[in-house]
Amino acid sequence: MSHILFGDCIISNENYQKIDEVKFQLSQRGIRLFMNAEINFYSDIQVVLREQSEGDQRQIFCFTSDKQLTNSDDLLFPYDKFSEEELFPDGENRVIFNELCKKNLDDLKQCIEYFLEVIKPQETRVFLTEGYDSQFQVFHCSIDDMINHIFEQVISAYYLDSVIYNIEK
Repeated sequence: MSHILFGDCIISNENYQKIDEVKFQLSQRGIRLFMNAEINFYSDIQVVLREQSEGDQRQIFCFTSDKQLTNSDDLLFPYDKFSEEELFPDGENRVIFNELCKKNLDDLKQCIEYFLEVIKPQETRVFLTEGYDSQFQVFHCSIDDMINHIFEQVISAYYLDSVIYNIEK
C-alpha cells in the first residue's frame, strides 16, 4: 500500500484563482498538485474527509510527483530517487539515508510552504495515511513540526502513522 498526502483548506475565491500558477511552479520541481475533482485516482480521500468533516466548504488538495502520480511515497521516501548503494553506501550505516530523507522532506516542505503562501488559506489540514483509515492522530502544529514528525517516522520505518496535521500559522 502507498501513502497519500492530501488535505483541505478554506480559500477565498480571489486566492483560488492562483492555483494554476501554483501548479505550474510545483510542476517545475516534479511535484503535482491536484485540486478537488482532479483527485479521481484515490476515492478514499473523499470518504476520509467526509468522516473528518469540519462542516464547511473546504477545497481539497493532494500532492504527488511526476514519478508517482497516484500516491505521495516519492515525496516522503527517497527510495525511487536513489539506488540502494547511494542510500546505504556503508551497508547498514543509515547516516546518508537519513540525510537524503531530510533533503527529500525539505523539498516537500518548500512546496507546501509555497502553496500556503500563495493561496493564503484561512485554515489548513494536512492528512497523511496509507490507504483508508478512520483512526487519525491529530496534531496542531507548524509546517516545521509536521515535517519533523514525518521525518522521525520515515527514518525508522516504512509505515507512517495516520495523522491529521492542523497547520497553525
